Amino acid sequence: MTAGSSQAGMVHSPNGQPVPLQDGINGYVNDSGADLSALLQQQSPQHPATLDPEESMDTDEDVEEDVPASSTGGSGRSHIQLWQFLKELLDNNKKYGSCIRWLDRQEAIFKIEDSVRVATLWGERKNRPQMNYDKLSRSIRQYYNKNIMKKTERSQRLVYQFCAPYGQ
Repeated sequence: MTAGSSQAGMVHSPNGQPVPLQDGINGYVNDSGADLSALLQQQSPQHPATLDPEESMDTDEDVEEDVPASSTGGSGRSHIQLWQFLKELLDNNKKYGSCIRWLDRQEAIFKIEDSVRVATLWGERKNRPQMNYDKLSRSIRQYYNKNIMKKTERSQRLVYQFCAPYGQ
C-alpha cells in the first residue's frame, strides 16, 4: 500500500507509516487517542475537503454576507448589503425612527441616532453577535470609494448620504 492510501482500520501518515484506527466518539482515533479524522478525510476520495465559508478572507465581510434562511422567509440563503439594510430601517420609521431617521429624504440624507442599536440590529440580521458600530462604520466607509454612500457636504457625526441611484 502507498502513502496516503487507506484500508478499513488503517491509514497511512504523510511519512508513509501505517496508523491503526478505532471508531471514536468524534471520528477515528489512533491507539494513543489522537483524532485522525482530518487525516482520513484528506486521504479518502469519498470525503473531499471543503472550505468553510466562515473562514473566507473577504475584507468586505460586513458589507455583503449570507442571511439566515429564517430571516428571508424562503429556502436557502440570500445576500443583503448593509446599505440595503439601512434603507429597510429608514423605511420603517415607526419601528426604527429612534435609532435611524431621514434628515432629508429627497437628498437621501440620514442620521444614525443610536449607533449601538443599529449595529446590534445589523449583527442580529447577519448572525454576527460581535458586531459593533466600529465594524459597521468601517463597512460604511468602504461605500465611499464605491459611490454608494458619502459624508454630507457639511460633515456631521453619524450623518450620511446615499449616492444616486442608491438613495431612490
